[in-house]
Amino acid sequence: MELDHIHEYRDKSPEILAVAREISYVNPCGNDLASFGKTGDALVNLMFDAMGRLYFKTNQLKGGEVVRQSNVITHISADFPPSYITDGNTGTFTDQAKDLANQLGEKGIPHEITLFNKSEAKLKHGYEGDLSNPYAKENFKRMIDFINQNVTK
Repeated sequence: MELDHIHEYRDKSPEILAVAREISYVNPCGNDLASFGKTGDALVNLMFDAMGRLYFKTNQLKGGEVVRQSNVITHISADFPPSYITDGNTGTFTDQAKDLANQLGEKGIPHEITLFNKSEAKLKHGYEGDLSNPYAKENFKRMIDFINQNVTK
């Protein structure tokens, strides 16, 4: 796949939607909502904590039943789809990404995790949405390779 031709994928929405039924793409915000305050950035922690409280209409993010039920990591079974995981490395949920990858590995679920070291670049949550960023382009290439390897044609 030539990364200079990423725009070609925009015209393949039906194929991409079909792939979405067979594979999971995870940017780990929300895998473990009780960990909203563990991004390494106090302001980001406050923002995500507030969003979690608003979304779930509760002030009990740690130990709350609705939050426990929404934890993706604790609900992984053998039926979980192959999963591609990525996240930034600054003010984000890298620990959750690693926890998810570990749980998928323990269950024997095909997965790949792409995390770039802070010494390479400072990447925030959602970095992969900016394809002018070389790390986002590399992530996109890895994601497409993962899909090609794990989706039945």
